Amino acid sequence: MSIKEETEKAYREAIDELTKIQTNPLGTKEQAKEAERAIDELNLANLNEILDSFEERTAKLNGLVQTLNRISANINLDPTRMIKDSIGKIVDKGRELLLKVSKEVMPGDGPATPDAVEPDDDTLAEPSPDKTEMHESEEIDEDPPERRNLPKISSTTLGTPSSRVPNKLKEDYERLFASCNIRPDKLAKVNWHISEMEKNRDKYISIGDELGIPWWFIGAIHAMEAGYRLDSHLHNGDPLSDRTKRVPAGRPLDSDPPFSWDDSARDALIYMNFDQWNDWSVAGSLYKWERYNGFGYRKYHPEVLSPYLWSYTNHYSKGKYVTDGSFNSEAISRQCGTATVLRVLINTGIAIL
Repeated sequence: MSIKEETEKAYREAIDELTKIQTNPLGTKEQAKEAERAIDELNLANLNEILDSFEERTAKLNGLVQTLNRISANINLDPTRMIKDSIGKIVDKGRELLLKVSKEVMPGDGPATPDAVEPDDDTLAEPSPDKTEMHESEEIDEDPPERRNLPKISSTTLGTPSSRVPNKLKEDYERLFASCNIRPDKLAKVNWHISEMEKNRDKYISIGDELGIPWWFIGAIHAMEAGYRLDSHLHNGDPLSDRTKRVPAGRPLDSDPPFSWDDSARDALIYMNFDQWNDWSVAGSLYKWERYNGFGYRKYHPEVLSPYLWSYTNHYSKGKYVTDGSFNSEAISRQCGTATVLRVLINTGIAIL
């Protein structure tokens, strides 16, 4: 059975189960209305289309998984437990299909092992273009000419952006994310990054749930600042045996070294006020990642999209800060950008925003 046929079958089965909820005399009116709304969403998918592109297939499957996850969370009454179990199986099937589809752009039989792919050379702390805080009223060129003709994508697809993301930046992030593709020569290394992030997933979830931060957001910072090392500060990759030496220096303030990774990571996330942020849409996440590393590319080198976000995609080729505040137009980042990782996590169904 082809991926297209399997996708169509998963949609039909989902609609059948949702119809059972809608017509169940023992269910609540709220459940029936929610099921009706979900059926409408799935019917709007128009599966008569020929799903002949990677983007179309992943969009359909992500839509299925997200819709079913949402309604499954509202099925709590005993009469509908069996339906909930059935929906859970369809969700699992949707995730399997997402992973199968991902192999079209991810080579091999699955995530590469650490031994199979050499880690990136730039494993510790991407140099910062500008770590100073940027006030949202500050004027910077957020939309240079070379970015203006990118395709638009609806906020429904990417999540509802908060007004806390400056409007000019929000549109820029959404356009760029919609049109970003992983460079074929970097697929194996991206694969390695996903594998490493999954290893520490429980650790990221533990801290993230406490602070209200998605695990994958923490994992991407861990990759950029410390190369997934658990003996280094999340702030900037300095060793946990002492307080941080580089920006931000002298962290954590509380307790004495050596520090545990968890305590240092918690300090880094709170220091950057990530625990106060509630917009974890694509635009909101990219904004906080870029702000974490600094807006120097936007302010001083708008011809280069920040590699902290876009390295390994079609949006970045060369130009980077080789040390804090020192830019080299010919240098090339060898790290995998945070937006790059997020694109693959969404495409494969590992992360659902």
